[in-house]
Amino acid sequence: MIPLLLLSTLVGVLTAQDQIADNTPSLILFTVNDCADCDQAKVAWNQLAKLKPEGIKLVEVNCDIEDKKCHDHQVTKLPSVLFVLSNGVREFQEDYSVDTLLEFVENSIKVLLLGENLLETEETRLIHLEESDMDVLGKSHALVYFMYDEEKEHVEDFVLSLRAHLSEEFSLPVYIIDCDKLSHICVKAPFSVQLLPCIKFLGEQIFTYTGDFLVERLEYWLQVFVFKTREPEVDISVETIDEDQEIAV
Repeated sequence: MIPLLLLSTLVGVLTAQDQIADNTPSLILFTVNDCADCDQAKVAWNQLAKLKPEGIKLVEVNCDIEDKKCHDHQVTKLPSVLFVLSNGVREFQEDYSVDTLLEFVENSIKVLLLGENLLETEETRLIHLEESDMDVLGKSHALVYFMYDEEKEHVEDFVLSLRAHLSEEFSLPVYIIDCDKLSHICVKAPFSVQLLPCIKFLGEQIFTYTGDFLVERLEYWLQVFVFKTREPEVDISVETIDEDQEIAV
């Protein structure tokens, strides 16, 4: 984790008249009044503020008062936290705690400020792809789990197990795309998601898995249909769906 001395000490609450005009990285918390989830987020936020992370401007925006600022930042759920820099924006996706917020700041600095490719960082716990990350897909083989937002907790546990189980044989990165949030990405080529949840292997060809979401079944699917390193078992039913290479096991 980046030491706090390398982050920022600019902590403040902006009103509607204030502008984020310079290139100082800004971490913005969007809330509304009478919101229990917002109150919980503020607990972690206040703990972060006490640490006074150097190099980061902390900004609070109350959308009941500053609805234009929330609209300008395309905030669709509350609470929300955005990391904003002149060359991009990243949205916080984890449960609110001071540790997850610090990790989010660190990763955002790596991506937007230092120009690192976060998708190739092995120690990254989970990768929730944003629209700005789409250009990375296609540069190497990958598995992408397309999900609904309400599945988040279950999917994250499954993806962690899947990555650990597949790492030695396949060395495949496994990413997550929330189709509630990025529906326009999910439905268009090359993904063309028609059924959720599903997992797609992205490579020279695209393969789609819609069977039982068990780590062992995914491993079998990769061995038999994607990499062809194993013969299919006679007691496993297999359905091949047109030339799209969509396969359910």
